[in-house]
Amino acid sequence: MYDDHGHFSYWMRPANADLNSTLGMALVAMLAWLIISLKVAGPKFFIWELFGNKADKKETPAAIYILLAPIFLLVGCD
Repeated sequence: MYDDHGHFSYWMRPANADLNSTLGMALVAMLAWLIISLKVAGPKFFIWELFGNKADKKETPAAIYILLAPIFLLVGCD
């Protein structure tokens, strides 16, 4: 298995030798995670985790809770 220059060459490359298969496996894994997570938790959970106010509504005064809402909305968009 030597080429014209005397270097050893492989007849079969490893699976992750280039970025195509690595990205393909990563995309399949991320899509599977997204589909399973949406089925288990639902879209409302994802929206709340991204944009929802994390302050405890029972222990936080209403004025501070309302003032924090735009901050968490902007952080979720980032």
